[in-house]
Amino acid sequence: MKKYFFSVCIEVNNRGATIYRSLQSILGQKIRDFECIIVDNNSTDNSMMEISSFFESKEFLENPFPYTIKSSSVGELQNWNKPLEYATGRYIAILEGDDQFLENHLLEAKNFLDREDGVGLYISQSTRGSNFPLSGVIKSNDYLNFQIKMSSTPAPSQSIFIREHLEKIFFYNVNEYIYAPEMDLYLRICQAGYDVFVSNTATINRDIEG
Repeated sequence: MKKYFFSVCIEVNNRGATIYRSLQSILGQKIRDFECIIVDNNSTDNSMMEISSFFESKEFLENPFPYTIKSSSVGELQNWNKPLEYATGRYIAILEGDDQFLENHLLEAKNFLDREDGVGLYISQSTRGSNFPLSGVIKSNDYLNFQIKMSSTPAPSQSIFIREHLEKIFFYNVNEYIYAPEMDLYLRICQAGYDVFVSNTATINRDIEG
């Protein structure tokens, strides 16, 4: 079984207006060392129709990538963990269903992570919205100070994080959080001894509907 560098994980809940463009942004990546895991959580709009249409399209069939589509019936926050349950990659690249990767997103991350195995959390800048005044490697024991200076928590699509540590998988803490469980996830990655890298390059287009 092939070992992928990235698992691109997408949780879907009523993203019919944007999910096709999100998937197109994966198709445009400059590397192919990834799998894509999609879990739809009881969407009541045309999300699944748009997903099926993408994977049946000529543009995908001419340049395919490995993918898995699953369905779930859980709470909205709980569905963040569902794609992670099926992921096999060394690193998790989250893509929210209304965001897009720029074509160099995975390539830049892989080039860095290949040579910096002590980094467990890679953060990209966004082309719109809040960006971060700090860049470079932040040591794990300075994460709290780093978070205060950042003034905002990186959105899920802006993060790539290591999947496994000491045979345990990193999941979002959806039992103790009702919003933004990524805050706790990033902290636990640092508590496990991994450093953080903040890129100064914008490789994510967030909220493509504006």
